[in-house]
Amino acid sequence: MKRKLLMFSILLFFISGCSSNKKDTKNSSVERVKTDPSHSVASEIFSTISEEMDQSVSQEKVHSEKNSDTQESSVSVNINRRYTEVEKRTISNEFLEWAGERATMGGMAVNDSYFTHGASGRGDWYAMTTDGQHVLVQQQDPTIRNGKDIYSIHSLGGVVFYTSKYGVTGLSDEINDQQNHPSTATGFSEVANPDKPIVKYLLADNGIVYEFQGTASFTSGFYVTDDEGNFDYWPTEQVPFFVSEDTAAQEELQRILLKYN
Repeated sequence: MKRKLLMFSILLFFISGCSSNKKDTKNSSVERVKTDPSHSVASEIFSTISEEMDQSVSQEKVHSEKNSDTQESSVSVNINRRYTEVEKRTISNEFLEWAGERATMGGMAVNDSYFTHGASGRGDWYAMTTDGQHVLVQQQDPTIRNGKDIYSIHSLGGVVFYTSKYGVTGLSDEINDQQNHPSTATGFSEVANPDKPIVKYLLADNGIVYEFQGTASFTSGFYVTDDEGNFDYWPTEQVPFFVSEDTAAQEELQRILLKYN
């Protein structure tokens, strides 16, 4: 009898240990997702939007502009194209309109204030990508490097998805409402729920949408060179943007850029 009780106790201990290990593994996986900067937050935020809806909207837009599939559209975009400032604003505004509809479906707000800054040196503002490339976001002084363009990727604009403190969804300009005390210093802190992700989409002229989970700061995810244009101005590690897993967003940027190629 004692032997049976002993065997039973050992069996219970083994089962309990296995259950605990599974729980720990699950928790470590969740923590890894939260801290991994290359994890696509947007793919989770918009998970409530059905795949069928994304596909039907994307296909309808693509066919209305050009009778070709998505892969053909990607190949057709000229990655060496340089866009004028007017073209950049038009492209970014069109993407913003699309993002407004998507944000509404996802229960979020969206704004195009993806980047701005206060006083700084005369260096370039840029973003890093996970493959180590620099994306030019703003050139403050063209005389640096005598106007030579050393960037292979340039920003066309961008958007910011966030969850509003006031329940606003879709395209929103609440960040500029005077009652919300707008300023460069406060960024999105007066309108965005701090417990929810603030996600930036950077539209690049290589036809790719890059993503970054940032903070309420307008400069979150962006860095500035020194006055000579050197990239080692920042003493700490720079957190990069990564290629967004939001396939609908990638398709939308491709569709827009096809108008200019």
